Parts: sequence; structure tokens; C-alpha cells
Amino acid sequence: MRPLRSLIYLLLLVNIASYYWYSQYADEIPAAATVETPLPKGVQTLNLLNEDKQQPAPASRQKRLPPPTKRPTSRTTNSKVATTTVPPAAASKHQQVCLRGGPFKTLKERITVKHHLSSLPQTTVSESNEKAASSTTYWVGLGRTEHLTDANKVMAELLQAGITDTAVIPLKAGGYLVSLGLYRSEEIARKRRKKIRQLGFDARIHPRTRQKTRYWLEIRTRQEGLLMSKLADKNFSLPTTARFKHTPCSK
Repeated sequence: MRPLRSLIYLLLLVNIASYYWYSQYADEIPAAATVETPLPKGVQTLNLLNEDKQQPAPASRQKRLPPPTKRPTSRTTNSKVATTTVPPAAASKHQQVCLRGGPFKTLKERITVKHHLSSLPQTTVSESNEKAASSTTYWVGLGRTEHLTDANKVMAELLQAGITDTAVIPLKAGGYLVSLGLYRSEEIARKRRKKIRQLGFDARIHPRTRQKTRYWLEIRTRQEGLLMSKLADKNFSLPTTARFKHTPCSK
């Protein structure tokens, strides 16, 4: 029994020594090289899910993406703003246009509008006049008197006869006239004269012709947009009779 017991003790000592040696020097032992056996043709390799996440997919399975295209850079007026491009037409001059504005009833209206447009750049404003159709009125009155006392005496006699709408008008050449009204219609003026003559006064009709003048503005500008904005200004009252229309530009 002793030899068997000694063998058992010896085996225990060997196991203890082996365990101690492996625990101390196991990291220094080189790993055995592994040799992959090639698979037959037509057989696909199976990969675990964890292997797919850690390793990149084969080149044959990767999706081919087109190469990135370079976007053309646009010139800008401000280096801080990359989206404000300079259009080619901005460098060219604005086309010159000509307009005619009017007619204006009075000189004051034309002067007011001309002054309102005087601040526009690349714009010239000139004036032009146009003779319009003449108008004729009919004045009814009595003969000329040398002295004011004589004219007042005649007017007093008219008042006694019931003619109240009268007036004494001084003349630039000297003397006075007794006025009995100014009428646009010659027919009405004749009826008035007839009534006054029936009362014993020598009434007469004096036609008066007046030539009307229309006032215009001739505009030549390269800033038509600014011109229209200026005319549409809510703070400026444009005369109701004035219209601005394009006309051919004369040399």
C-alpha cells in the first residue's frame, strides 16, 4: 500500500506544480498559428452577426456611391454673405426713357410737380406749353362814363328799375363801365340785353375771347422705376388732370 500511496502523493505534487507554473507563465506562451482551410467553389462564407458589426463588409457587398460633385462658387458683393450674387445686368446702364406729363391747369401745379421730381438721379425735367382751344364769353354792360359819379348814378337808376346784379368796373385806359353780367352763352346774353333795353337803357354785348394754355413737363430719365415710385408717393398730391405717358426720345 505504501508504494501506491507514494504515487498518489507524487501525482498531486505534479499537478500542484503544473498549476502554479501555468498561472505564472501562461501569457508568455505564443499562440498557435491557425490555418484556414479553403472552401470549395460556390460555397459562401457564413459570418456571425457580431462579426459583421466589427468587420467591414467585403468590397463586393459595399454600395458604390458616386464621387461628390463640386458646386461652382458664385461671386458676391459681400464676402460675409455667400448667397448674394451679382447679376451681369447690374453693371450695365439703365435704358433711357422719355415721358410727357400733364396737362396742368396752372403754372403753380406744374412748378410743384417739377420741384418734387428734381431730386431724381439721371433725370432731366423741362417745360413746354401748348395752346388749347379758345373760349369765348359774353359781357353785357352799358357805355363808358368819364367819372365815377356818373357811373354810380346810372347804377342807382338800374336799382330803381329792379336790376340788382350790377357793378361798376374801372378801366385801365381810364373811365368806368357799368357791368350787367358775364355769360358763356350768347343766347342768354342777348336775352339779358333785351330786358335791359326794354327799361330804357342802352345795353350792349361785348364778346371776350380767351386763349387757354396747357402746361406740360417733358421728362428724360434712366431711373424709370424711381420716377414712378416718386409719382405714386402717398405724401404727394398729384394733380388729377396730370397723366404721364411714354413718348419717343428725340436726339
